[in-house]
Formats: sequence, C-alpha cells, structure tokens
Amino acid sequence: MALRVPKAVLPSSYEIVTIRAMQQAMPAYEYPRVYRPKGPWRLAMQVLGAIPIIGGSIGLWYFGTGHETHAAAVVIMLIFCTAFLLMGAYLLFYTLRAQVTLRQDDIELTELTSTTTLRRDQILGYRSRPGSQGPPTLILIPREGAGKKLTIASMFAFDQAFHDWISTLPNLDVRDAEEEQKDIESNPELGTTPAERESKINEARTVCRVLNILTFPVCLWAWLYPHPYELAVATTLLLPWVAVYVTARYKGVVVINQKSRNDPHPNVGLPFIVPGLMLVPRVIIDMPPLTWQKPVLLGALVAGFLAYAAYVVDKAIQKQRAIAFVLFMLSFAYGYGVVMETNAMFDRMPATIYLTTVTQKYITHGKSSSYHLVLAPWGPMQRGDNVTVTRSFYNDRSVGGPVCIALRSGALSIPWYSVHPCE
Repeated sequence: MALRVPKAVLPSSYEIVTIRAMQQAMPAYEYPRVYRPKGPWRLAMQVLGAIPIIGGSIGLWYFGTGHETHAAAVVIMLIFCTAFLLMGAYLLFYTLRAQVTLRQDDIELTELTSTTTLRRDQILGYRSRPGSQGPPTLILIPREGAGKKLTIASMFAFDQAFHDWISTLPNLDVRDAEEEQKDIESNPELGTTPAERESKINEARTVCRVLNILTFPVCLWAWLYPHPYELAVATTLLLPWVAVYVTARYKGVVVINQKSRNDPHPNVGLPFIVPGLMLVPRVIIDMPPLTWQKPVLLGALVAGFLAYAAYVVDKAIQKQRAIAFVLFMLSFAYGYGVVMETNAMFDRMPATIYLTTVTQKYITHGKSSSYHLVLAPWGPMQRGDNVTVTRSFYNDRSVGGPVCIALRSGALSIPWYSVHPCE
C-alpha cells in the first residue's frame, strides 16, 4: 500500500519550482559543513561562564566550611551558590558542544543536551528576529507535523555556503508582510476605491512619521530642561494617548507594536513607550515620595488603563494577547510618572521645611551619569537619605554643607519632598 503524506507536509508547487531554480543557481559546495561559535561570542560566553563558576565555587567553600553559623542561611546560600556554579558550567560547556551542521538536504543544530535535525523538504520557511540582549536569531519553521522549529543564534561563524542554503527557503517575514500589505490595501474602512485607500494609508504613514520624530525632542525637553515645567511635563504625558488616538483613527493600518522589521504597518511605538522612560528620572529628581506602596498601586492602575486602551484600538495586539501584557509592563513607568506628577503639580498645601547637611556625594556612571547626595537624618527620614539631584545642584554642594528639604502632603495624599539650597 502506498504511503500517503499529509498535504500540509508537502511543499507547494510554487515553492518546489523556487527551490529548484535557486539550487541550480547556487555554487557547488562541499558537504557536510560544520559551524561553531565565532571567536568573540565564544570568548564572551566563556568569560560569562567562568565568573559564576569561580563565584559559586568560592561561595560553596565559604559557606560549606562553617564561616556562617546560621543553619537556614547556610542552606539557602549553598543552594544559591550551586545554582550559580551550574549556570556557569552550562555556558562554558555549551560553547564547547554547540555547533550547526549543514548538509545538502538537511540542517542540524547541536546544543548542550540535544540535537535537532530538519530536512530541507520539511522546512516551510524561515524568519529572522533581532536580538535585544544577544545575537540575532534565525528561526526555521517546519511544516505541519514535521517536528519542532529550529532556532539558530547568529553567533556561529557562518559562511557564504550557509547563506546560500538558507536563501533557497521562503522568507516568511516577507510573505507575511506582503499578505498584510494586501489586507491593508483592501481594508474597506479606509475608503471605497483603491485610490481612497492608498491616500488614507499615505496619510497614516505621514502622521506616524511626524509623531515619532516629535517624540524625542518633547521627551528630552521634559527630561533635560523642563521650562515651563507644567507645559513640558503635560506635553510628554499626552504622547501615549495621542498614539492611542492615532491607532484608533487609522484602525487596522497603524499599530503600536510592529511584529518584525518587514511589518508594513506604520507604528506609534515610540510615543507610546518613551515618555514613561523619560518621566521616571524627572520624578526621581523632582519629587521622590516618602512611601512607595500607593504610587506603585496607582501607577499600576494607570498602566492597566493605558494598556487596555491600546488593546481595544490595535487589532494586531488583539491577535497576540501576550503583547498586551508586555505593553502593560512597559506602561508601568508611565503610570508611575503620571501619578507622581499629578500628585505634585496639583498640590496646593504649604510645605514643611527641614534643614539637613550633606554627608557624602558621588556620581554613578552608566548609559548616563547620575548625581547623588547622601543627607543626614531629617524629619521623617531618621536614617538619612540618598537623593538624586541635577548636575549643577551637585556641583554647588559640598560635604558638610547645608541643604533644605521641602516636605509636602501631595494632591493624591502621597507625601513627597524636594531638595533646595538654603537661602
């Protein structure tokens, strides 16, 4: 009896013709070809593996030889150090074992504890994804019933033979982009004729481009030089809601989160996300709260409301509900900023002034520099305080010198304070 292969597993006639044509055009290469991690990536992973191995080993020796007498603490730290050591060992041994093997008709990924192989005729196509904290990845998508997808990080030393082999496969990102472009162009909500729809799409692209361009100068205005303060902050606070409005105005065309680089939808991700990231440093410098519980709770409510609004207006998010949770987490900084700015800007109660002194000052360096003053105890801060200040304020203060604290009750009943020079 002849074996019947499910239709979904078979390549389409178009794909067969495409693959055969590209195979014929490809140069002849010798197989199999084995690819191992590139030198820089291999070195980085070995260093990252060696650090926890050394730290975990020292911790096991320290806590295992009686330097800590509290039994519960010893057990917890031994478990923690063992996990740290195992994580380092995994990274170290992964670099020794990991490899990609390419043959004429299949590809194989070997990792620390597994080996996965896909035949060329089992692969539906490939997608590429940028790496946020690591190398970009290539994802080989199998046909239905052909096994698991193969995710290959671009840390391997691939050559032209590998890229030529991959190029014989359909690019699913491009295919999806073409299908989505067709959906956009046929959207009846944009107009009754192709010309009307094209005009609406071009209008949406222009609006998104302008909004994305304006986002950074507006946010930098609020962050670096907020004068007049209320106008700078209010403009920044409005940006995410403008992004939601634009998404609703061009529903089905504009998205908040693009799925890939090839996504044809114009997007408003920058004005939706960046304002919150810029507001938090402003709050830390201008109006730190005395307690964190209420700002966090109210900030989460605002973030939930904003994320829900994005979910309602963005059809793409409705198809990928996990993105709604990601947007909620990204919106939390915005929610916290809204709560604290509202609490301070609408606070009309008189301040209570406390005099204290600077006991220490220091600068932290990262993507940007932060300027810190350590203050002696004052008012409700009986253990002193560490405050972030502007560069000019930092430079004008000396250790042992006086500063004044203005403590206010807050329009939302969240006590907050600000640091000032004493006149």
